[in-house]
Amino acid sequence: MESFISIIKFVSNPFSKESLAIGLLVLSRGQENTPCVFFRASDRKMDLARKLNPEAYALFKFSLDTFSSFIQVNESRATRNKKDGLIYQEKLDIFPLEISQEYMNRLAKYQNGAFQISGPEVIKKQFDLASFDTYFKKLVDASAVEENQPSTRKKTDWQVQVETKLYIPLSSVIDVNYTLKKKHIPSLLSDFHLEAIGVNGSLYTVKSLDFNNDSVEKIKNQIIKYDSLMERLEDFAKENGILGESKRFLVADEPTPEQTSEDRLELYQTLKRENGFLYEIFASSELNQVVDTIKQHKASKFSDLIKIAE
Repeated sequence: MESFISIIKFVSNPFSKESLAIGLLVLSRGQENTPCVFFRASDRKMDLARKLNPEAYALFKFSLDTFSSFIQVNESRATRNKKDGLIYQEKLDIFPLEISQEYMNRLAKYQNGAFQISGPEVIKKQFDLASFDTYFKKLVDASAVEENQPSTRKKTDWQVQVETKLYIPLSSVIDVNYTLKKKHIPSLLSDFHLEAIGVNGSLYTVKSLDFNNDSVEKIKNQIIKYDSLMERLEDFAKENGILGESKRFLVADEPTPEQTSEDRLELYQTLKRENGFLYEIFASSELNQVVDTIKQHKASKFSDLIKIAE
């Protein structure tokens, strides 16, 4: 299995060719040999680039946004595989090129301004989100990966379901596996991890609850903190012109017979009865509906709103 990997660079000085690794682009194949693209830019490196050379950064940001839009349009218009993969290669009328090794070579050859992409290198491995994060950490920004990944312990089946069906399809669209920081939004009581968060006239947040691995007390605590977070987050959104009604998605599967206890089952059933009031509740098997809703509303990354607010 061969994958192709390119580094996205910010060239701060065209004369000395000084550059900064900003992002990573990987073309690989997922399950059933499905072509897929992984793409991420480092928020921390973007801030550094802006401080290094504001004029060059403005040109770089325009090119990066154009490239990101290209990826998202390809993703939204291509055939979706619900199991894995970010973007699926398909000939599209709107674009003369597929996202391919040839396309990556062309980018490397002709992008010679502030925004540059290295020629694709062959990596003899199949990529998933975990291996992409490993390479992103090595080649672009170690701290960015660590900041947005709350745990490195062995993943449960539930975590794998959330990663495969939510993180991967949305990773180039909105923020996924994302920790909201009190230092960015002072009104928060503490940092809080969400499965996903995006914005487009309204807030879109996704929180998962693992009824088969976490304790009942932990689940209750997560629900209470989620409610508190949303009150403060909605105030922050309104202060920044986001006035639409927020969408709160909870992802939770019914406890298995092995994990069923009276208080655990009662908590799950109470949540289900509240479906449609404070939250919209989905099972892991229904995550494609959450993904479709967020994409149909053309939500974008919440982290971009934080940069504007700062």
